[in-house]
This record gives sequence, C-alpha cells and structure tokens, in this order.
Amino acid sequence: MLRRTLRLAEGMGSLVDGLLTRARLMSGTAAITRQPLRLDQLVEAVVEDTGTAGHRVEVRVEETVVVADPGLVRRAVGNLLGNALAPATRPESPPTYASPSRRTAP
Repeated sequence: MLRRTLRLAEGMGSLVDGLLTRARLMSGTAAITRQPLRLDQLVEAVVEDTGTAGHRVEVRVEETVVVADPGLVRRAVGNLLGNALAPATRPESPPTYASPSRRTAP
C-alpha cells in the first residue's frame, strides 16, 4: 500500500511540475534553453533512471546530436517511455525499444 501511495504521489508531483513548466513557458517567465546535446546519451540516462517494473527495455542508439532544451527533451522522452511501460502493458510483452535516430527535415 505504501509503495503504491508513493508511486502515485510521485506521478502527481511530476504532473504538477509539468503543468507549472508549461505555464511558465507560456507566460514568458521561463525560457527554452536550446543547446547542443547528445540525444542518444539522454535517452540512455532516462531509461536507466526510469523504473521498468519488470519490462525488458532495449536501447539501440547511435551518436545523435540535436539542439534542444535538455530538460524539456528529458521530460518528453520520460513521458514516451512511461506511456510505453504503462500498467496496461504486461512485463511478458515484447521488449520496448528506444532508438533515437537523426532525420533530416525536408
């Protein structure tokens, strides 16, 4: 029971933090800080920091440098991973793959 309560509280804290970040960006009190970052390393770190609850997660990466706000990209990757590992999916399901790659815009 305590473990579930802690998980739910962490989820609510993350949700509130996300809403506050969005409000700050929209009001102009916070700015997007674009800088070169290694997307492959960020994805590996997010997967490592995220509890996988028994799911198999395979990370297939190649060196990829992007110019973006590291905090916002970390949040987006964390959200994608969290959705992929949502309670509706079972640990015995096929592995979840995280594979950032570079695409050139047309």
